[in-house]
Amino acid sequence: MISPCPSTAFLVNILNNFQHNHFFPSLMPNHNMQIVEILLPIKGNKTFAYQTLSSVETGQFVLVPFRNKKLLGIVWQTFSQFKKESIKEIIQIYEYKLKDSFLEFLKATADYNMIELGIVLKMAINAFSARESFNYINKTNHNFHVFLSSEQSSAFKYLLKNAQQGLVSVIEGVTGSGKTIVYLKLIEELLRNGGQALILLPEIALTTQIMQRFTELPPKINILQWHSGLTPKKRQELWQISLQGDDVIVIGARSALFLPFTNLKVIIIDEEHDASFKQEEGAIYNTRDMAVLRGKIENIPVVLSSATPAIETIYNYKIGKYKKVQLTSRFSGVLLPDIKIIDMTEENLSKNQFISPTLRHALENNLNNAKQSLIFLNRKGYAPITLCTKCGTKLSCPYCSSYLVFHRNKSSLECHHCGYKTKVITECSNCHSKDIIFFGPGVEKIEEELKKLFPLARVAIATSETISNQKSAMELLKKISNHEIDIIIGTQILAKGLDFKLLQLVGVIDADCSYTSGDIRAHERMYQLLSQVSGRAGRANERGQVFLQTYEPHNHILHSIINNNQNAFFEAELQNREASNTPPFSRIAVITISCRQENRLLEFAYKMSDIMPVLENLTVLGPSSAPLSLLKGNYRYRFILRAKKNISIQKIINHWLEQADVPHHIKIKIDVDPYSFS
Repeated sequence: MISPCPSTAFLVNILNNFQHNHFFPSLMPNHNMQIVEILLPIKGNKTFAYQTLSSVETGQFVLVPFRNKKLLGIVWQTFSQFKKESIKEIIQIYEYKLKDSFLEFLKATADYNMIELGIVLKMAINAFSARESFNYINKTNHNFHVFLSSEQSSAFKYLLKNAQQGLVSVIEGVTGSGKTIVYLKLIEELLRNGGQALILLPEIALTTQIMQRFTELPPKINILQWHSGLTPKKRQELWQISLQGDDVIVIGARSALFLPFTNLKVIIIDEEHDASFKQEEGAIYNTRDMAVLRGKIENIPVVLSSATPAIETIYNYKIGKYKKVQLTSRFSGVLLPDIKIIDMTEENLSKNQFISPTLRHALENNLNNAKQSLIFLNRKGYAPITLCTKCGTKLSCPYCSSYLVFHRNKSSLECHHCGYKTKVITECSNCHSKDIIFFGPGVEKIEEELKKLFPLARVAIATSETISNQKSAMELLKKISNHEIDIIIGTQILAKGLDFKLLQLVGVIDADCSYTSGDIRAHERMYQLLSQVSGRAGRANERGQVFLQTYEPHNHILHSIINNNQNAFFEAELQNREASNTPPFSRIAVITISCRQENRLLEFAYKMSDIMPVLENLTVLGPSSAPLSLLKGNYRYRFILRAKKNISIQKIINHWLEQADVPHHIKIKIDVDPYSFS
C-alpha cells in the first residue's frame, strides 16, 4: 500500500474534501487512455508520463504513484489518446485547475533565476501547506474609510490611472508621508466590486503593524496574514478561499507571491528596496522582480513603495519603464528630523564605552521629556570578536571563515552563518592565556551600557532573535506603543516602515561599518539603512532628532542624508554604476562552486576556467575565493559574469555548466542579479 508523503497528504485531504462536498463538478470519463506529462514538486526540470481514462487539462492537480510514494503534481502537457502498458496510471484527478498564466509565471521564474522547475512548483505548493499559512483578522460588511491629504489624493489618482492600464508604479515618498495610506486607498478602489490584493512586506514587525492599521479600518472583505503556526483547520479554510477565488487581501512575506490567486487585482511591494526580499538560500530569486514579472504575465498592476527606492527601480522610472509618483512632505505636517553628525574623534570616551557624551546628553533630555529613543546598531549579541590579548588569536567558527559572536544573554559563542554554538571560553586554545576580552559592540553590550547610564530607564532589544515570530513582534510593538519601553535598541529589523508616536530620538552607534565592504551595493545599502532608521524619529507632533556617531565625519553619504539630497546621491550612484558598467547598466550573475575538499574544488574550478565562455560583451572574472571562503564546512570559489542587458546570461551559464560535467561532490549555486556578494 503506497501512502502519500506528509506534505502531499495535507493537500490530498483538502482536495478530496472539496470534491466530496460537490465543490467541483464531476469528472467525465474519456473511455480512451490518454497520456499526460506531470510536473512533480521535486528537484529537476523533468516531467513524468502517466496515463488516464479521464479527460484532463493542463494545470489540473493530480495524485500519482512515484517510486514508493504518492505525490501531488500538475498536468503540464497532454498528448494524443493512446494506451501504453508500461506507463503508470494517475491515481486521482482533481477538477481544480491552475490558471495558464500562473503556470507561465512559474516557468518564467524558473527560467530567469535558473531554478529547477520542480522546485518552483514545490514553492507554490508549499505556499499552501508547509511552513506558513494565513490568519483571519477581520471580516465585516462595511467599506474602507481612508482619508487622504491633497498631495496623497493626487498620488492616488495617478496610481489608479496606472493600475487601470496594468502598469508598474513607484510611490517614492519621504518617511512618514503616508505611502501606506495611499496604496490602501488604491486597494479600496480596485476591490470595490470584489477581487484579491497582495501586500508583500520584508519584516514580520512591519507585517504586525500594518495588520494593526487594518484593524482600525472596517474593510468589507477578509484580511489574511501569512504566518506560521496555524492549525490544519485554519489552513484548510485558506485553501478553500484560494481555490474558490474569494475576495481577500493577503499580507505576507516572500512566499505569498506564489499563491495561485484567481482574481488578483493588484500587487503591492512595500519597502521594495529591502534586501530581505531577495531569497538567498535554496531557490534564489528577488521577490520584487518576480512580482513585476507576474504582473506583466497576468496583466496585474504592481506598486513599489519606498522612501529610498532601489537603484534599479530609480533607473526604471527614469527610462519610463515604471511610472513614478512623489510624496514630498510628512502626512502629520511635522518637519523631517534634525540630523547631526557626532565626530567620534572629538568625543572623550572611557574604556569600553560606545555611547558618546553628546548622544548620552540627548538621551537624558529625551527621557526627562517622557519621550522614547531608538539606538541603532546592526550587530546582534554582545561582542563580534573574542580575542586573546596575549597572542592575538580571534576565536573563529570551525565550519565558516567568520568569527564567533559572544552572546552574553545566552552564555554562548555563536556563528551567525551556520548556527554553530559553543560555550564561552576562559582560556586561549593557542597560548593558554586567560587574557580573553570580548572586542567591539553588539546590541547586548549597548544595553549593558545604557542600563548603567540610565538605571531607571526601561530598555528593550529588538533583533531577529527577540522578534522571531508574530507573537513576539506583537508583544514588543504593543509595549512600545503603550510607552512601556523608554529606549529601544534595534538592528535593521526596526529600521524601516514602523511608526511610533513617542519616538523622538534616534542614535546610530556606528555609521561607518559598511563603507569598505567591496560590494557594488554598499553605498546604496548604507544610504538606505541610515535614511530609513533616521526616519523613525519625530513622526507625530514634534520634529525628531537623529545623531550619527562616526569616525568619518566628512563622508558624502552622511552629508547626503543630513542635507536631504537623495536625488543628488542616487544620481551620483547611477553615474558611478554607468562608468563601471555595473547594474542597472549591465547584468551580473555569480556562480559559486563549493566542496568539502578544497583540492577537489580547485581542480574543478580550473576545469571550468579552461572552458570559460569567451564572447563579445561578456566579462567573466574568476575563479577566486569567495569573501566567505568557508561556509558550513564547504570551501567556496566563485565566477562573476557581467554581460550586456540584451544578452541571455542564463543560456551562457547553462551551456558552460553542460560542458563542465559537474561531478556529484561539487555544489553549484547560481545567483542572477545578486544582492549580496559574500
